[in-house]
Amino acid sequence: INDYGKYVTPYFFWYLLFALFWISNFIIACDQMLVASITSKIFNRKISNAKCHCISSLCQIIFYHLGSAAFGSFIIALVQLPRAILLYLQNKTKDSENKLLKFILCCTECCLRCLECCLKMISKTAYILVVVDYQNFCTAAGNGMDLQGGSLLQSISLEAINTLTNFMGKLFISAGAATYIGIKSYHTMKNSNILKQDDGWGWREGKKRFRIRVSQNEVWNHSIRLAIVCS
Repeated sequence: INDYGKYVTPYFFWYLLFALFWISNFIIACDQMLVASITSKIFNRKISNAKCHCISSLCQIIFYHLGSAAFGSFIIALVQLPRAILLYLQNKTKDSENKLLKFILCCTECCLRCLECCLKMISKTAYILVVVDYQNFCTAAGNGMDLQGGSLLQSISLEAINTLTNFMGKLFISAGAATYIGIKSYHTMKNSNILKQDDGWGWREGKKRFRIRVSQNEVWNHSIRLAIVCS
């Protein structure tokens, strides 16, 4: 049993790492589907009078779209695991004098990273079509690629607008968080007792509000993507 465990343990680590990648991408996929479903129902006039879009969208994803989320996240995890192995090999061979090996590992890892980014962009569009049109993941991914490739110039311009609004949102969020930290620190420094008891409180509160605003900005970013796909 000890010999068996000695040979199985290293592979079991990679198995757990793959499970971590899969579960993380699955949660992200469900989150993107939920945002897409809620946004589409809000802008749909036929069901705009529904009392609670969150519960109905969550039930829709649980009963109809979990398979698509699991399959899309599985494909992304299949790319992330070899990339993690290559990063591990790069770390092990960083002191090696074999420059050819380093070059091959670096190029392969770069290609896998580009493939991962492409799959994530395709999956975002696919999840929107899965929720809106009730398509399976493969069909939605193909239709999404045709939809964006058919009007390439329009897609590039809309993606540029999306990126610009995302950047401006994060910029204003950073400025707001910094202003909040400065004001709270100024008022805290007025009272030495509060400063001694709550040292760093303004920074903690500022960081917390920054994380909340960034998550809200990601929701806005995904809503714009939904408008681009459905337009």
